This record gives sequence, structure tokens and C-alpha cells, in this order.
Amino acid sequence: MVTTHRCGPFIDQTRTSVAGQTHPPDQVVVVDDASDDDSVARARAWSSHLNLEVVALARNEGVARARNAGMAPLVPVQPTVHVPGLPGHVAGGG
Repeated sequence: MVTTHRCGPFIDQTRTSVAGQTHPPDQVVVVDDASDDDSVARARAWSSHLNLEVVALARNEGVARARNAGMAPLVPVQPTVHVPGLPGHVAGGG
């Protein structure tokens, strides 16, 4: 999850960093906290590079509420644990 507020100039750098990870993320949620710049438009341009959802808040709520708003679209991932010495054994995490 990436939260933004008036971060237009930094969005492209963030996209490059996220997309360039050794293991790119399965999903990215960008939450814009009512920016008055081009943050939302720049974030939406990521969709050609990443599995992306942009949440644009109508009014500035602060970083904590922006993060909370970004949690809803995230797809839960069931972590797995590979147990050495047990071929093919995968135990559910959590």
C-alpha cells in the first residue's frame, strides 16, 4: 500500500522502485488523501505496470485514515511455511 498527499513529483520514482523489486507485489493499492496535484493521475498510470487499485479520498483524512481506507481493497494472502526435510509439505501459516 502506498499513501499519498501532494506527492505527484515522487509517484514515478515510487512506481519504478515497486515494479523493480526482485519479487514484484501481487497487488498495489495507492490511497490518495485528497491531493490537489496530479498524484491520482500519475498513480493511475501505474496500471500498465502493476496490478493496481487507486483509492482517491474526497477530503483530507490524515495518513492513518488513508491507510485504513487502503486496507479494504487488499486481497488477503494465506502465508505458507515450507518445512525443511519434508518434501512437498506446506503448512498453513497464521
